[in-house]
Order: sequence, then C-alpha cells, then structure tokens
Amino acid sequence: MNPKARVRALAAPFLLIAAWSALVTGACAASASSRRPTPAAATAAAPAALPPIAGTRVEPLPGERHFRNIRQMTTGGTYAEAYFAPDGKKIILQAKRVGDAADQIYSLDPATGQLTRLSNGKGKTTCSFYLPDGRFTYASTHLKGDAPPPEPDRSKGYAWPLSR
Repeated sequence: MNPKARVRALAAPFLLIAAWSALVTGACAASASSRRPTPAAATAAAPAALPPIAGTRVEPLPGERHFRNIRQMTTGGTYAEAYFAPDGKKIILQAKRVGDAADQIYSLDPATGQLTRLSNGKGKTTCSFYLPDGRFTYASTHLKGDAPPPEPDRSKGYAWPLSR
C-alpha cells in the first residue's frame, strides 16, 4: 500500500472520533444546517458504545437542536484538540494547566474525569492522537530545549520560531 493510501486508511475511522471528542469537550459549535440526519444515518455514525460521561452538565444554547447531554469535562487551564481513543474509553488532548510552562499532552478518562499527563512536561506539544493499537503520537519541541519556544509573531502568520 502506498504511503498516501495508508494515511487515508488509518485516518478515516478517526474522523468520527474527532466529532465525538468535540461534542464531549463542548468545543464544537452548533451546525448552521437546518437538515436533520435520518435515524439510519445517525445510528450508522454512532460508535458502538460510549462509556458513561463524568463532568458538569451544561445546558445547550437556546435553539440548539443537534447536541444533548453536553458535559464540561475540564477546568483550570486551557484545552484544545481532544480526540477519543479507538475504543472510546479515553480522550487524548492538548492542555496548559497550572504548573505547565506550555501546552502538554494529557489523557482524560471520560468515565471519571481523571486527567493524566502523557508528555514529558518539556517544550511545547500539539497534535496528539491515539493510534489503533492503543499507542499515541504527538508533536513536541522538547528536542530543541526544555523551555517552550517563544510565541510566534502573528504578523508573519502562524509559524513557530524553531529554526532561529
């Protein structure tokens, strides 16, 4: 299998996982579409079984008809890029919590709300993802030094100054 086909084959199952992750973390905005999926389409798109979800119940915005049972799973920091593991039993995410010099990678147990840091705490991390076999991957700047890189100069686009 050529590399592009392999990437597509590995990525396809995770598109649904990313959508479920956004729902659980409350990071997804309501769809502007007025169409509703058919019951068959909704059933086909749902994971086989989701674990119970901890967290504080959050009421949907007035007029929201696409989301229900919204839970706030995280507090005390900034959080981004959350994705379910293939088995649906944990979520990998990027966060900057109290004591972190920059974004780090964490695992969240949706059943208990327990967060566990997976990255080494050095540099800045991003783009984490669970692989089908349970391992995970993410990008990190820690090989350039323990301290995170300076914030990018946004006037030059969104490019980190790593090669300076």
